[in-house]
Amino acid sequence: MRSLHIVATFLISLFISSWAFAQKTLILYSSIGMGHLSASRAIEERIKAQNPNAEVELKNIRDFMGPTARKIDEKIYWFVFKNLPETFNKAYLKSMQNGLQLNDLSEIKTGYDEKALLEYIKSSHADTVIATHYGSAINLGNLKTSGKLPGIKTAWVHTDYIEHFFPRISQRLDKTFLGHEELANSWKDVGVSADKVAVTGIPVRNLPQPGEAQRKPVLEAVGLKAEPVTFVMSGGSEGLKDYPTAIKSLANQFKEPIQIVAICGKNEKAKAELEKLAATLPSNVELKPLGFIPNKQLIDLVSVADLYVTKAGGLSPTEGALLMRPLVLINEYGGHEAENAVFFKKTEMAEIVNSSKDLGQKAAEVLANPELMEKMMEHQREYRNSVNLDYIVKWNAEPKSQESIRFDLGLKEGAAVQGSESALAKLDKDFPGDVEVLLSYPKSRNGKYLGDGKESNPFGHIAIRVGNEVYTINHMAERGSEPHVIHKTTLNEYLYSVQEYYKNEEFTGMQGQAYAKDTISVRIDGMTDASKQAMIAQLTKIDADWSQGRMNYDAKGCNCADITLQALSAAGLVTDQKVQNRKVKLPLDVFDAAVKAAEARGDLQSSLIHYGYVKSSKNEYKTAGFPLSFYQIKRAIINMFRKGRDKVETQVVARLSVDKDSSEVRYERVRPAKESAQVLTGLRCEAVFM
Repeated sequence: MRSLHIVATFLISLFISSWAFAQKTLILYSSIGMGHLSASRAIEERIKAQNPNAEVELKNIRDFMGPTARKIDEKIYWFVFKNLPETFNKAYLKSMQNGLQLNDLSEIKTGYDEKALLEYIKSSHADTVIATHYGSAINLGNLKTSGKLPGIKTAWVHTDYIEHFFPRISQRLDKTFLGHEELANSWKDVGVSADKVAVTGIPVRNLPQPGEAQRKPVLEAVGLKAEPVTFVMSGGSEGLKDYPTAIKSLANQFKEPIQIVAICGKNEKAKAELEKLAATLPSNVELKPLGFIPNKQLIDLVSVADLYVTKAGGLSPTEGALLMRPLVLINEYGGHEAENAVFFKKTEMAEIVNSSKDLGQKAAEVLANPELMEKMMEHQREYRNSVNLDYIVKWNAEPKSQESIRFDLGLKEGAAVQGSESALAKLDKDFPGDVEVLLSYPKSRNGKYLGDGKESNPFGHIAIRVGNEVYTINHMAERGSEPHVIHKTTLNEYLYSVQEYYKNEEFTGMQGQAYAKDTISVRIDGMTDASKQAMIAQLTKIDADWSQGRMNYDAKGCNCADITLQALSAAGLVTDQKVQNRKVKLPLDVFDAAVKAAEARGDLQSSLIHYGYVKSSKNEYKTAGFPLSFYQIKRAIINMFRKGRDKVETQVVARLSVDKDSSEVRYERVRPAKESAQVLTGLRCEAVFM
């Protein structure tokens, strides 16, 4: 019997093992540049090395563009990339800022057919989809957060060393693999949970052990000698921007024998130009132009170089650093490459020149400074030791944990979201506020401003938090039934409670706002205790007047905007007579007045916060758009026809949101890149094209 048990256990284990090996991985890359494809192949090779029976498919995300659009897009990309650097710079910065300002990344237009991508993923029967390009990662996040990829794991391998809005991409996927610990710290700082991120390094193919590549045979294979100082230059599929200037700079600087290997990739024009240049160089300079070569040969050449010269794309400097060679980056394109260059300089893994004409002098400085080279290679060694691509393989083999969304999420007395108190605590720590004015968006059953006839309210709702309590009016309150017209609650309850408080109330009107609509707020920090007490006293008086019949709720004459304005005026914060004298007060106008007043006060600190609509909510109502005001007709028309985001939404510094495939509230801090704006201003630029 024992032997039968052992055999049965073995067969079960074998079955489980075979099932695990049968898992399929789909990797999405972009053919613009070779770095994304190279990283994808590195992942594929590592998976198959550990699981020979594993099925891995690589798919170009640009296949999901129309053929004509794709051809035009690529021509524009390369033309602007090579010839109009300032245009690139502006486009890049605008795109990055746009990603920070959007309430939802699904609003970004990547140019890829998302419906066709979804159909392809389903037909591929993939268990895991990994993106190695941020454009495809955005689309992958769109599909995941809209609940269209049940049971499929999603990940992104970030192939650069920049932040911008990219942590927001990670929030929407199961996992993100980052190139360096500093990036992981940045992701954590803006609210990405640690379990969504792993530091693995950028995947590199054919990475040899130090000293494995032998200098003599590697150089002889391309017709060069082992003795002279050897420079290896490469720049991805298109090569460096200005090979001739860079090579002439080296030739003018060095009088002793030197060898230069210039790898031009698929740029046959550059290779032909360098072949002509070779005949004109001084006798001490041997130039060997190469076209597109196997990845292993490139790695071997870099491994034996005395100095590796490349551009600052994500993969090229990573290869140089992992091979622990003296490294100089030519930063002539700007954009993400400028930021990558700054990162490598900051981490002391490379030196930088901003022009090819300065390469010779910088190369001489590096080679003449053994201490600098040793320090550089020591930092590179530390980086190499931190790389762990096997983690990607391990994560890829793990089963998907599927969250089940409650059928009654967001319904009165139903299920509430998870993690809201933790998310709000993080928000309070980063952006404290004594007072908070909360402007909730309109709601309707079809998500449109006027979708429900008489029930529609395109003006939204407004409430105010003073200290730890939110004061919001219950417009349905009846004397004798409800004890108060002004309901006091916590911010967490105001946004996420599913509790019923009164017989006469509007659920998602005074509690559970997020289950039916977005809310934007201005947090004001620095209000005096006297000012806060004045607000509370005024709100208490209003409630008492209602209880005693001296005041009645009136949608036109005494509404939520009136109540909030009275509280703000009692503290002396809002003194705008134009707003105060209007017969009908509207939430947006009161909110604008509060924002303006807080920003004008030097003793106050204000922050705009966005509390997102719970997309997985089962409530019959949906958020309908930014609040309107008939005192601001032009702004209302723009928002009604969705011609752009409202100006207030572009200034948000933090968000709380819940995706359609989740019931967990996530916190994300929005911030402009710390160094990149300064680095990019006036520099050459990289394209924003997806």
